[in-house]
Amino acid sequence: MIKIKDIFALMESHFHGSSSGLDPLISYLSLPLMIHKDNVFECIDVPSSGTSKKTFFLLDTNRSRRTEPLVNLFLEKCKVAEFETLIDNELQIANEKCIDSLIKRDFESLYNSFEKLSQIQHEHFRPMIPKLYQQFWADGLNSKNFLFKLCGAGGGGFILGITPDFEAFCRQYPREQARVLYRF
Repeated sequence: MIKIKDIFALMESHFHGSSSGLDPLISYLSLPLMIHKDNVFECIDVPSSGTSKKTFFLLDTNRSRRTEPLVNLFLEKCKVAEFETLIDNELQIANEKCIDSLIKRDFESLYNSFEKLSQIQHEHFRPMIPKLYQQFWADGLNSKNFLFKLCGAGGGGFILGITPDFEAFCRQYPREQARVLYRF
């Protein structure tokens, strides 16, 4: 798997300037991967209930973007000690809690951790959020009816969303193009 990841990293670097190769590896495998600190990859099983209202979804902003400028902006921000501390002490911890909660199928804990991720991104990654969706993002944080997280741009304009009631989200925002990824 590491050899395939390295090949994908070289291919994807052509488009992004540099790449870990993880995104194309996960797409290639069509499986969620847990990447441990010792560079060991583990395919994980996250069973779905299939009909629950609690849902991860992709929101299509219909705004194509390039990844490289966003990665460069992030790397530039990481040169500031306070931002690097935020990443290490808040963002990474919230992300790890999201993963742990997802594996345990603990939606309440996942939603709380995802909210923290969403708040951090809304506050500190705003230039990476499509302008037309910045207020929409804030509305989700304020109402707690849905939350967003940035996805890699990759030429597309998708945002990862989570909601306790996907059908209610679709009724409230019928013009948005949202597609179910996973139901709890």
